[in-house]
Amino acid sequence: MFVSLVFDFLFFAIPTALLVFFGISLYRYLSAKSKNKRLPGTFSPEEIKYRRTALILSSVMAGILLAVVIAFVILLSMAIAYM
Repeated sequence: MFVSLVFDFLFFAIPTALLVFFGISLYRYLSAKSKNKRLPGTFSPEEIKYRRTALILSSVMAGILLAVVIAFVILLSMAIAYM
């Protein structure tokens, strides 16, 4: 019972955490760019670079998750097509 609960939690928690991480990093990068456009010098170039790196990292992880989900759906549809 407990092992099943742990697996269920991990099954839903990992994609949710990746999507939340992507959303937060996208928001932080876009807000820093817009604030720097309005008030130059608000964020240092190093901070912008760090936020862009975090956005790229989260985008890659979200893309891998999306590719896995799409591949899983394709595999399931292929299995149903040959029934």
